[in-house]
Amino acid sequence: DSCVVEVNVLKRGFIVADAGVLYQADPAWFIPLRIGYKYKFTESVSILAMAGVAPVISGDSDTTAVLGDLTLNFGSKKMFFGIGTGVFHTSNKTRVDLIVNVGVVLVPNFSLFCEGRFAFDEFEEIKDFGRIGLGLRYQFK
Repeated sequence: DSCVVEVNVLKRGFIVADAGVLYQADPAWFIPLRIGYKYKFTESVSILAMAGVAPVISGDSDTTAVLGDLTLNFGSKKMFFGIGTGVFHTSNKTRVDLIVNVGVVLVPNFSLFCEGRFAFDEFEEIKDFGRIGLGLRYQFK
């Protein structure tokens, strides 16, 4: 006489914020602070757009950076992998970076990630100008 159907709806959009530490071998240390928007296409594929700043805390070859990033992410409930591009602008130079990151979900909505940034025009000098970092990311739901 009656039929009950349960429907699960995928929540697609989230505000995301992260902070971490970023090392550049020339040497310089940055503290990236970013906020952005994540849009899920499926449960395991999403796109993440972020913007922020990265004050330099050590090193004299660069100044505070302005960041703008766009990454395509693949993942599960426990971990993720992302690849994309971004802008890393300082008073010395504007770099367009290849971004690669991998992360693990520590608790729901909170993850630890490692990120590498490599300017497309500096691949031959990655050991000097490539940047690698570690950070924490929170996804607001």
